[in-house]
Amino acid sequence: MTGTPIQNNLSELWSLMYFCMPAVFGMLDQFLSTFKDINDLTSEVHNPRVKERLKILKRLLGAFMLRRTKSKLVESGNLVLPPLTETTM
Repeated sequence: MTGTPIQNNLSELWSLMYFCMPAVFGMLDQFLSTFKDINDLTSEVHNPRVKERLKILKRLLGAFMLRRTKSKLVESGNLVLPPLTETTM
């Protein structure tokens, strides 16, 4: 979707996802209140509530994520790379 790195906060993540599908992601206040446990830096990752929120968020974002690795692109023929050249000085 973008080559721009996000700044590790929910607001920026929401803005990217809202751009894709506003009807699914609703307003920022709703998104932040739903996932406030994740956004809180003092929350513990092992807390069952935080784990459940992370699981929901991962499932929600999974539909929008596309991960292509170099090896898969080379296998499919979509990526042609020149041979590796090493120079030792």
